[in-house]
Amino acid sequence: MFWKALVKETYCPFLSLRLLMKFMFCFTILVQKVNFEVKKLIQQGRMAKKMTQADLAKAINEKATVVNDYESGRAVPSQQILAKMERILGVKLRGKKK
Repeated sequence: MFWKALVKETYCPFLSLRLLMKFMFCFTILVQKVNFEVKKLIQQGRMAKKMTQADLAKAINEKATVVNDYESGRAVPSQQILAKMERILGVKLRGKKK
């Protein structure tokens, strides 16, 4: 009897963890990251203005890691942050090019 209770308690958390890991894997595949063109435009715009990542981060009132994540393509794009970057860098980052 004790063994059955122990197996049940240890199996359920494992099953829950397994389902959670499966969900997280599927979720990370569906989340869209900053694409190659946008991260290159951010980097080129920043370098044209002779700014460091820290300078750009200070100008848009964000942490330097946020700018680094956008330039490396790890960030999930935020319209607000992209708008601030567009305003400071003078580069169009959102919408279709004409």
